[in-house]
Amino acid sequence: MTARKPRVTPVEPVDQPGDPESEATPAGRMRLFTVDGVDYTIPRKPPANQVIKYLWQTKQFGHDHAIIQLLEDLAGRPAVLALMGHEDLTYEELSDVLATVRKATLGAVEVGLGN
Repeated sequence: MTARKPRVTPVEPVDQPGDPESEATPAGRMRLFTVDGVDYTIPRKPPANQVIKYLWQTKQFGHDHAIIQLLEDLAGRPAVLALMGHEDLTYEELSDVLATVRKATLGAVEVGLGN
C-alpha cells in the first residue's frame, strides 16, 4: 500500500508588512501564504476603510467573523477556501496568517493611537 499524497503543501511562512517586496509578488501586494504552490497575497497597505469595516464587524458580529471577513476581503475567497481545505493546517500557521492580516490592516492605526 502506498502512502497517500498530501492534497496541499504546508503553509509557507508569511511576509510581514515591513518586508521588501518580492519580484514574484504583484506590485503593492505581499505574500500572505502559499498552498499547493499557489501564492495568496494581500495589499501591502490595505485601504483605510477596511479598518472601519473590521471594527464595525467586530462590534456587530464578533472577532471571529470579522477577521475571516477581513481575510476574504483582502486575499479573496479562494484564499479562505485554500485554508479551509488544507487538512494539515496547524494552529500556529493559521494564527500567523490571521495576525499578519490584522497587523497589515490595523498596524498604522495602532501606532497612531499609541497601542
